[in-house]
Amino acid sequence: MPKILIVAEKPDVGRTLAAALLGRTFSGMGPHRGTLPTGEELTVVTARGHLFELAPPEAYDPKYAAWIVHDLPITPSTRWDFQQVPREDAANYIRILRDEIAAHLNDEIVNACDAGREGEVIFRKVMRGCGAKRSARYTRMWAQVMTEEGLREAFAQRAPSANYNGLGEAGFSRDEADWLVGMNVTVLATKTLPRGRGNWKVWSVGRVQTPTLALVDTRDRLIADFKPQPFWEAFGGFGDVEAKADLDAYAESADRPKLLGSPEVNTERSKKVFWSQEKANAFAAAAKAPPTYTVADKKGTRTERPPLPFDLQEVQKLCSKRRGLTGTESLAVLQDLYEKRKLLSYPRTDSRYLPTKLKARLHADLARVLAAVKATHPQLHLASQELMPAEVAAKARAFDDAKVSDHYGIVPTGATAGIAELEGHELFVFLAVLQMTLMALDEPARYQTVTRRYTQEGGAGPYAPAVFRTTREEIEVPGFTRWRKETEKKSAPLPAAQSSQATLDAVTLKELRTNPPDPYTDATLLDAMKYAGETVDPELDPEQADALIEVMKDRGIGTPATRAGIIDKLVARQFLERQGKAIVTTENGRQLIRELRARAPDFLSAQLTAEWELVLKQMERGEAKLNRGQFLDALLAQVVTLKQAFLAKTSRDIETAAVPVTEGTPVADAVCPKSQQPLLDRGPFFEAPGFPGLRLWKRAFGRTFSAAEYVALLTAVAAGKPHHVTGMKSGQGREFAADLVLNADGTKLEIHRPEPKKVKGVKCPKSGKLLLDHGTFFEASGWPGVRLYKNAFGRVFAAEDYLPILEGWKAGTPIVVTGLVSAKTGNPYSAKLVLDAATKKVRLEFGKDEPRAER
Repeated sequence: MPKILIVAEKPDVGRTLAAALLGRTFSGMGPHRGTLPTGEELTVVTARGHLFELAPPEAYDPKYAAWIVHDLPITPSTRWDFQQVPREDAANYIRILRDEIAAHLNDEIVNACDAGREGEVIFRKVMRGCGAKRSARYTRMWAQVMTEEGLREAFAQRAPSANYNGLGEAGFSRDEADWLVGMNVTVLATKTLPRGRGNWKVWSVGRVQTPTLALVDTRDRLIADFKPQPFWEAFGGFGDVEAKADLDAYAESADRPKLLGSPEVNTERSKKVFWSQEKANAFAAAAKAPPTYTVADKKGTRTERPPLPFDLQEVQKLCSKRRGLTGTESLAVLQDLYEKRKLLSYPRTDSRYLPTKLKARLHADLARVLAAVKATHPQLHLASQELMPAEVAAKARAFDDAKVSDHYGIVPTGATAGIAELEGHELFVFLAVLQMTLMALDEPARYQTVTRRYTQEGGAGPYAPAVFRTTREEIEVPGFTRWRKETEKKSAPLPAAQSSQATLDAVTLKELRTNPPDPYTDATLLDAMKYAGETVDPELDPEQADALIEVMKDRGIGTPATRAGIIDKLVARQFLERQGKAIVTTENGRQLIRELRARAPDFLSAQLTAEWELVLKQMERGEAKLNRGQFLDALLAQVVTLKQAFLAKTSRDIETAAVPVTEGTPVADAVCPKSQQPLLDRGPFFEAPGFPGLRLWKRAFGRTFSAAEYVALLTAVAAGKPHHVTGMKSGQGREFAADLVLNADGTKLEIHRPEPKKVKGVKCPKSGKLLLDHGTFFEASGWPGVRLYKNAFGRVFAAEDYLPILEGWKAGTPIVVTGLVSAKTGNPYSAKLVLDAATKKVRLEFGKDEPRAER
């Protein structure tokens, strides 16, 4: 009797699938066995998401565990032959899968993992990890809905697994590309860039996450550097009608600056406003001389097309705006409504269109679901409306086979069990999807519009004739808008014109100010990632906007299923933080982008990352010009270029373990003061025979040391004295000088830290004790561990200078400190010196009125 093995991605999916195909309920993790109506013996086994992951670098060579820059780039031993290893706590699942796959190697094995790139990789890693090879007997289920009917349909329509080889190749390529870039550039950045602040450990850098961080950093800098500009708008009063000045003619004129003025920032140039009060006053005066205007009404109609069904990102944006959910939280709600509740179709989709074969079934599904909502939630506005006729729904622009990707838009499945139990976020998301689907299948809305234009008669001068305009509209056919509860205040109808002429009673000038861009939220950052930092003008005609989105849709950062996770990863690694709904960079996030921008600006390019993502999308479809190996070769070349750029600009000591250690060559004119024998050159370091175990590294403390310098240093320490050294650099790249001594066992050089001295007459305002002088910094006992450096922010501080600063900290109102000097430009500036309690570091804080020398 033929046998079939189905591999599901998760236990609950496996149980649902077994129940749908075998007609009875199952429990536990399986295997679930039975006989199909067609006679085949069926076994369903499950994974638990990703059971295998790519092996760490040290699996290829133990030396990679040391994170030595000279060993980069890290690559698999055999070119692009990546190994995989089991994840922790996966042993039980792997054991069952291995046994069942071994027993079915000559049978049909069905991939029933999630219908997408990630699900394809999970299945293929399971097969590889369990010792199976590709076979023509492997097939693929592609389930769009998790109802039993939908699963039976997907099983009946399963296709050869080879049809999805492009999807698998793209999935592995993305996984391996992230490993290649992440492993190499993280080591490179961590070992060559200045160290981070606070509890910083490593500079985690990634192919997708770092350009995303750069997008937020750019937005934060735009906000921080923004200078508001005043502008003026003019309104004319004609009896009980107020009309806005129509400035189109002036904006299109070659004399635009003379008529409207010019903004300080060129990006504001598209605004049709007065940038000078003088120009606005001149217009107002001209508009009243004379005040006689002709009146003309133009009537028309405006049609508003129904929206398209949701894709994943549109749901995430709505949940961010309305419920304050992160993208990951929204996806979790959708996933539960898909997998557990069976109420919605597959959520990880980037399509907003529907296949034409769904027309009849979807209308019937909506009828059942709307009836259930009327019964369980009669108070809702949705429950007050009736379903559109099937022939209306069938004409919806949402049905377009040419624009459906591997998955269609998110719609209700027709299941109704459990709707009454929904609450909180689940109820909100379900109703939002239902409402959007109902609107998408309904008729367009139509509005009657009236535009009244007042044109000056007999005017003279550059502003003649002055024109004012106002538009009102009333809904004629509600169409799809009937599914929305009206919350906006309707505009009053335009009073009928009394004659073909009117008198301008007054001109009102309203002063406004330009606003900075808003900080990113989950909703707006997801959009920025989707379009690689490009924006779609909200004022574009809807058809133009749709055309532009179609061009841009495959050129985003990440995928709909991964973007929210990328944001969360940056937050977890403390490069981004959430402040309410806003997402902003942390100090370490800003530092990382600043350092990368100075060395490898192309690596931060959202557009470049989007081009790589486009290659992966093309790989899925079998249209890519690069295969997997060529794709990884191109990324490896980028890693090698990055290594050269980082090494050329580093101020850090690079590990010399990769430099061969020699037997030792005597150094002429460099004698050990203890043994009176020559120093030995051992390659990366010198050795002094009289100081056994001491390695005198040629590169240490951020600078290079010669043999002669070490002789002078050893002579001092042999006499029990510290040796003063200049030109050293901190991990942050700051130059400093200090005394060096040997550590207690004489095997290592270290900075000498003498016992602090009390500063006479200068007491800590919190503890009342005298400040301590540590040589290069002061310490106030009321703030233990906080270093008050004598040389900081381009200025020299005496102990007395810190007293008002400490007083401000004590009162919770940091003071503005003057006389600071930019290290980059030499320009003076002022700022508040504030204390970061978490890191015990003093940092700058700029108020709105403090001039900045630099960012």
